[in-house]
Amino acid sequence: MIAAYEQNNAGTDAIKLFRRMQTESVEHAGLVEEGRKHFESMIKDYSISPGVEHYACMVDLLGRAGCLLEAYKFIETMPVEPDAGVWGALLSACRIHGNVELAELVVQDLWHLV
Repeated sequence: MIAAYEQNNAGTDAIKLFRRMQTESVEHAGLVEEGRKHFESMIKDYSISPGVEHYACMVDLLGRAGCLLEAYKFIETMPVEPDAGVWGALLSACRIHGNVELAELVVQDLWHLV
C-alpha cells in the first residue's frame, strides 16, 4: 500500500500510513505485555490454574500481534493438552500474517487431534 501511494505521487500519505503502522505495532506490543502480565498474575497472585481456554487466549493475543513463533513455542510448553481452539487461534494468525510454513506445521498438529 505504501508503494502504491509512492507510485501515485502521494508521498505524504505513504509517510502517514507508515507512521500509523508503527504506532499500531507498538500498541499491539504493549497489549501483549499487558496480557502476559495478567496471565502470569492469574497463576502467581491468585493461584488459578489456567484452563485450555486461557492458553488459547494467550495464543490468540500473541498471534494477532505477529508473534507467531512465540505463540508456537508457548503451545509446546503448555502443561495442558492443546485443543482445536488453541491450534485454530495460531492457524488463524498464520493466515493473517501469511506464514504458510508454520500453518503447515499447525495443520499437522491439528490432524493429531482427530
